[in-house]
Amino acid sequence: MEYLRFLHKNRRFLGYGFLLTFLANFGQTTTIAVFGGEIRAVFALSHGDFGLAYGIGTLSGGLMLIGAGRAIDHFDLRPYTTVIAICLAAGCFSLSQANGFVFLAAAFFLLRLFGQGLMSHTATTAMARYFEPGVRGRAVSVAVLGFPVGEAMFPGLAVFLIAAIGWRETWVAASIALIVLFIPLLLLLLRGQDLRHQALVARLARVGTSLSAARQWRLGEVLRDWRFSVAMSAMVAPAFITTGLFFHQVHLVDSKGWTLGWFATGFVVFAIMKVVASLASGILIDRFGARSMSLLYLFPLAAGLLVLGFSNAPVSALIFMALAGLNGGLGQTLMGTLWAEIYGVQHLGAVRGLVFGLMVVVSATAPPILGILYDLDVTVEVIAFYSAGYCLFGSALLAWLFSPGRRSVSKSGR
Repeated sequence: MEYLRFLHKNRRFLGYGFLLTFLANFGQTTTIAVFGGEIRAVFALSHGDFGLAYGIGTLSGGLMLIGAGRAIDHFDLRPYTTVIAICLAAGCFSLSQANGFVFLAAAFFLLRLFGQGLMSHTATTAMARYFEPGVRGRAVSVAVLGFPVGEAMFPGLAVFLIAAIGWRETWVAASIALIVLFIPLLLLLLRGQDLRHQALVARLARVGTSLSAARQWRLGEVLRDWRFSVAMSAMVAPAFITTGLFFHQVHLVDSKGWTLGWFATGFVVFAIMKVVASLASGILIDRFGARSMSLLYLFPLAAGLLVLGFSNAPVSALIFMALAGLNGGLGQTLMGTLWAEIYGVQHLGAVRGLVFGLMVVVSATAPPILGILYDLDVTVEVIAFYSAGYCLFGSALLAWLFSPGRRSVSKSGR
């Protein structure tokens, strides 16, 4: 009942966060990969060329995000959101008009930076900043539900529209929808932002202990904090592993003897488990803290990778996708709350921009690296086993870093 009251009271702002993460799917791998066949045919690209264009766009977008993400600390959410949505619409239109490799990479850059990057960054940063610690986890967990809902809807809708109107026209329609429909809706959901921001300023000005961090860290201080480097070395693992496996899903399916349709069914399971994990982890984070929940972060993915490595049975595809979905749901909520818990919320945009940018950069390296490994006849099973090993190593790092005995250290920052 208390949870329902929370949802009702904050329905408009939570809806804003949800819509942002839903729209982020315009720049997600699961959406863009659907157009791979048409794009490669039009531009006569090999799988490697297509992956290279995507990697260039993703890498450059990730590097830009590290700096662009801090702008949310200094601008009102309404114009900030409008600019991001307009730029995402420009990315959709650019892809529809691309006529060569360079223009294709540039369109991917816009989609990845303003879709997968800044839409996601804005949603989770806004939820973590404007909701207090006792409800922050639930707020982020509700907002990030837009990811799995979009993952379940966008690929199927894209397939339908490609058949009905063509792949270029589909992206034109997306750009029009963003301008005509979604920008006004986002601004409507942001009603009351002035009062919300005034409450945040007042909360930051208080000397009490209402904030979860002892002080509000600046980006430079975070970069000098050794804990940040250790934590990120573990937390980037899913960004690399799942991006690489999903991008080369055709090779994965062929090597396992599955059908692409069967693997596509797994994305429905993936989305459902992300929803379950997001909602559950939000409640658990509010109760036990984000640092405690980070200890569980990599275990589901490690288990799924072991299943992928040991079994060729068709059901193993669904098991892998279910466990990857658990990891994804927990990770999206965790990434929206952990850094606020450790470093405070005043400069959260800069910190989250750095985190998200690093994860995007890492994900950009996955398609070409796995492509090269596959070309060298490294099997899916070998990659799965080594990836699982790294996840377990990362879990050990996080357990050491955030163990109860180190809590006083993480509070003081010394």
